[in-house]
Amino acid sequence: MKRTLLLSAAFAGLLSFTAQANEAEVEGYYDESEMQGDMMEARMQDIEWVLENNPTLMERVISETLRENPGVIKEIIRDTLLRNPEIVVGSLQEFQRQQQAGEAKAPAEAPDDALSAEFLERVRSSDDAPVRGNPNGTVTIVEFSDYNCGYCRQFGATLDQLIENNPDLRVVHREWPILSQDSVAVAKLALAAQEQDGYEKMHKALMESKGVVNKTSALFIAKTLGLDTKKLEEDAEHPTYWAHIQKTAGFAQEISLKGTPAIIIADDIARGLVSIDQIQPILDRAKVK
Repeated sequence: MKRTLLLSAAFAGLLSFTAQANEAEVEGYYDESEMQGDMMEARMQDIEWVLENNPTLMERVISETLRENPGVIKEIIRDTLLRNPEIVVGSLQEFQRQQQAGEAKAPAEAPDDALSAEFLERVRSSDDAPVRGNPNGTVTIVEFSDYNCGYCRQFGATLDQLIENNPDLRVVHREWPILSQDSVAVAKLALAAQEQDGYEKMHKALMESKGVVNKTSALFIAKTLGLDTKKLEEDAEHPTYWAHIQKTAGFAQEISLKGTPAIIIADDIARGLVSIDQIQPILDRAKVK
């Protein structure tokens, strides 16, 4: 990243201070492109050393360059992210970790804003969402998650345990892939697994996976589960599944969710990673109502 920044900023900024002299030297004495390239690389190494050892000068050069050429930084960021996509996931997960450290709370506390009965009816609907647990359960949990979210994966085991411990628990899954395009592709594949009655095993396998999961790795997981991957890939492109994701994003916006995981338990919102000990008392109270 630093090298890319120096190449872009130094050529656009520092070299502009002596551009005419440099151009005359190159045109007058270095006619061959290979020699010109060697000379420029050597000059670049000199400039890089100067900038690295003169922070004030580096700051000035970069500041002036970006002010005069704002598109430079966009190209640098784009190039870096294309070469290192894991930066996106890592950075967003760290951002979520910081959010959760300040926002995560026991769901037994009162939510920031009361959820209306109308909203609860809409978000609990399973018309377009997969359901686990007891489809006719008297208590509902709605989960917002992303398969590349580390905290969602941790909560996956908690949710499995809650389903096992509460025979009357109904879980509605809202796929909310916010970390990357890979997450979107994987969410669509998971939803499409419903066509083969494979959502639950696909969901659990994805939540138990390690590292960044993308379309290729998700299809490999599907194959190990015995799903027809060709059909799965075709089904995933059905507009229904993208509509589910957009609808989930709308729900999240309505209640000001800022990250995953997030769950709606009875009438409460739990933002961030929560434990069984925090959730079970709310479920018990909801059963009494």
